[in-house]
Amino acid sequence: MITTLIKLMEMVVMFLSFLVLTVMVMYKSSQADLVYRADLPTSSCLNPRRSSFANLRTAFGPAWEPPKQRIWNNVVIPLPPSTLPVESSVLRAESLPSNKDYLPEVGNGNLATVVGSDSLFLNGLYNGANLTSHRARVPSPAGYSIEAVSPTGLTRSYSLDLGRGVYIESYEGNGVTVTLRTFAHRTLTTLLISELTLTRDDVNKKVAVNVTVNPGAASEDVDFHMDTIGLMRGLTREAEYPELAPRTEFFMLTAGYLQGTISMSPGSKGETYLALTALGHDRDIVLAEYALALQAWESGQLLSLHVKGWTQYWNSGRIDIEGNTTQARLTYASLYYIMSSLPLVNDTGPSSPFIGLSPGGLAHGAKNKDYLGHVFWDQDTWMFPAVALLHSDLARRLVRTRTRTLDAAKLLAKRTGYKGVRFPWESAFTGAVVVILVRTRTRTLDAAKLLAKRTGYKGVRFPWESAFTGLETCPGGSYGEREIHINGDVSFMTLQYWQLTHDRSFMADYRGAELVWGVADFWASRVTHNATSDSYRILGVMPPDEWHDPVNDSAYTNHIAIISLDFANHIKTIIGQPENPQWREISAKMVRPYDASRDYHPEFDGFNPRDYTKQADVVLLGFPLMVDMKPSTRQNDLNVYERSTPQGPAPAMTWGMFLIGWLELGNEGKAETLLARSTQNAQSPFLVWTENADGSGAVNFLTGMGGYLQSVVFGYGGCRLHDDHLTFNPRLMPNTKRMRFVGISYRGCDLDLEYDAENLTLVMTSVNGGRQGLKVKFQEDADWQDLNIGQKLEKRRQNFDIQSKETSYI
Repeated sequence: MITTLIKLMEMVVMFLSFLVLTVMVMYKSSQADLVYRADLPTSSCLNPRRSSFANLRTAFGPAWEPPKQRIWNNVVIPLPPSTLPVESSVLRAESLPSNKDYLPEVGNGNLATVVGSDSLFLNGLYNGANLTSHRARVPSPAGYSIEAVSPTGLTRSYSLDLGRGVYIESYEGNGVTVTLRTFAHRTLTTLLISELTLTRDDVNKKVAVNVTVNPGAASEDVDFHMDTIGLMRGLTREAEYPELAPRTEFFMLTAGYLQGTISMSPGSKGETYLALTALGHDRDIVLAEYALALQAWESGQLLSLHVKGWTQYWNSGRIDIEGNTTQARLTYASLYYIMSSLPLVNDTGPSSPFIGLSPGGLAHGAKNKDYLGHVFWDQDTWMFPAVALLHSDLARRLVRTRTRTLDAAKLLAKRTGYKGVRFPWESAFTGAVVVILVRTRTRTLDAAKLLAKRTGYKGVRFPWESAFTGLETCPGGSYGEREIHINGDVSFMTLQYWQLTHDRSFMADYRGAELVWGVADFWASRVTHNATSDSYRILGVMPPDEWHDPVNDSAYTNHIAIISLDFANHIKTIIGQPENPQWREISAKMVRPYDASRDYHPEFDGFNPRDYTKQADVVLLGFPLMVDMKPSTRQNDLNVYERSTPQGPAPAMTWGMFLIGWLELGNEGKAETLLARSTQNAQSPFLVWTENADGSGAVNFLTGMGGYLQSVVFGYGGCRLHDDHLTFNPRLMPNTKRMRFVGISYRGCDLDLEYDAENLTLVMTSVNGGRQGLKVKFQEDADWQDLNIGQKLEKRRQNFDIQSKETSYI
C-alpha cells in the first residue's frame, strides 16, 4: 500500500512538472510569435502565408491538436565537438539522391525515421495478424524540409554527421546561414527533435525561410484517440497473435512546429526554432521525457545531451581507419546505422522491450517492404558478432531478445511435433512464426517453447522470422517450416556471448541456459537415426542457400546443430549438472558431409558443384563456425562456392565471409578483390546499403553492414573467439596506414588495439569491478604477461592471444 501511494505521488509530481514546464515554454514563445510576421521583402521568392495544418489533420484525424505557438529563442547553439574525425564522419552532398531509398535515417533504438519521410516507426509496434505482421506506420509530424530561403543564391548542402548523430540541411552565403537539424535524441529516447536556426552578420539583412512538412496519408495500421490536451493515444488495429499479446498501445505528443514562413525578427542576429515529437509505449515516460526536453531546451542543453550520448557510445567502442577516408567513412557509417536501431540505454520496461534487429533497421519495415521489420538469423549471425566484440552490454541486450520469446519458441516446437524450443525463421512482436542479438533471443524464449510444442517437438524451437511475440511471422511457408538452422544460429550467438563474457548470471538468471538446452532438445527430437550406419541425419531442411530446398544433411545445418549440442553439455558442466548422454551421442554420430576425393564439403547430400548457390553457406563452416579442417579443404570450399555464387544477385554479406577465408589462408590479394566486391552495395552519398549491388532488395541493409564489419574485425583484425582465450592476427586493410580497435570488450575488461604496417600497441583501459584482469602472450614471446590498466605494450605487428586471469567461471 505504501509503495502504491509513493508511486502515485511520483506520478502527480511528474505530471505537475510537465504542466509547469509546458506553460513556461508556451508563455515565453507567445511573447514573440514569428509565424505571420509581415516583414519579408516584397521581392522575396517566399510567399508569406498562414501555415496550414490540413495535411496533419488528415494524417492524425480529430485526435490531433495543432500546436498554438512556435517554440523559439534568440540563442543559436553550435554543434558540440565530435569525437570522430570530421573528414571521415560527415557525409555531405550538394543534392539529395533521386532514389529516395538512399536517404539516411536517424534513430535511437526506440524510434527511427528516414529523414524528410512521412513515417515514424517505434520499437515493438507491429500491426497485422500472424503472417501479415509488419512494422506499424505512424504518420510523422517531423518530416520537415526547407522549401525556399531568402535571400536567394545561398549554397545548399545536406549532411549526415555520424559522430553526433544529426542530419543537417543547410543554406550558407553572404553572411547568412539557415540550418535545419534533425535527430532522434540519444538519451531521451522517446524524442525526435527538429531545430531550425537562422543567423546573419547584419541585422539589416532580411532573412526568411519556408518550411514544409510531409506527414503523408493517414496510417492503415494505427488509430488515434485524444488522451489529454496535446497527448494522443494510439492503438494498432490488429494484434499479431491475440493469444500471446493484444493490440499494442502507444502515446504521442508534439510541441512547436516549423512548417510555414519564418522570418527573423528586427535586431536579432540569431534565432532557433524547436519542434519535438515524443513517441513511446509508456505514457508516463513520454510525458516525463517531453518535460525534460523542454527543460533541456530552456537551459541550452538539449542538443549537447544528445551528442554526449553518441560520444559515449563512440568512445566505448569503435573502429578507426587512417589513410583511407573512403574506408573510414564506410566503417563509421555501418556502425552508425546499426547503432541507430539499438537502444544504448536500458530497456524502458516490460511495456516496450527491445524486439531485436531487423535487416532494414528500425526506420524500415512497413507493410510489404524491407522484410516487414521482422527479426531473422541476420541479427544473430551477421550483425551480432562485431557489435558484441566492441559492446558487451549491447550484446547482452541482443541475446535477451531471444529469451524474451522463449515460451513462444517452446510452443512452436510443440505445435510442429518436436521437443525443446524452436525459434521462428522470422519473428516480430510475439516471437511467433512470422517468416526473428543474444538478449533478443532470450527475450523470445517463451515463444520458442510454444513454437516447439505446437509443432510436436521438445525443447525450444525459434521461428525463422519473428516480431514482438516471438512466434513465426514468415509469409513464405517453406522458410518457416524448413529453415531450421535459425535454432542453431540463436544458440551460436549465445555461445559467442558466453565466450566473450562468461556471464553466468545471464545463463542462470535470464534463462540463457534454458534457451541453450531447449535448442539441444529440439535437435535431439529433429534428427533421424540411421541404424545401418549408426549415424544421425537431419532431413528435409532449407539451408542458408535458399535456392536448394528441401535437402538432406545440409553441411551448415548439421554442423551448427553439433555445436549447439556440445555447447548445451558444456553449460551443463559449468552450472554443475551432469551432461546429457543423448546430446553427446548425437553430436558424435551426426553426419558431416565431406567429399574426400575432391577434398571439399558438399553443401548437402547429392549436391552438384556445378549448381548455382544463392549466398554464403558452406563457407561459413570455416568462419564463424570454425569447423576443424585442412587448409586444402578450406581453399577448395572457397573456390567451389565462389564459382557457384553469382556476383550480381548475391546478398551483400556474402563476400565478406569469402574475404575472411582467403585472409586465413594468407591470400591478401584475393581478399582485396572481395573487399571491393562486398562494398558495392553501399549507395552514395549517405552510404545506405542495399541488399543487392544494383540497388534492389531491402534498403538500409544492416545485414550487409554487419557482414562488412565482420570482414574488418575478424578478417583484417584477425580476431577469433575460443572457449578460453581470444586471438588476433592483425593486418592492414588495403591502402590504409593505421587501424585502431577502441573498446574491445572481453571478460569484463576493455582493450584498445592500434597497429600500422610495422608495429602494434595494446593497452587495457578498464577492468570492471569483481574481475581479475587479462594477460597476453605475443607470438614472439614464450610466456604470458599481465596487462595493467593504462600500460601500453608496444611490439612489432604480430599474432597474439588474450586470456582472462580468472581460474574459474563466475
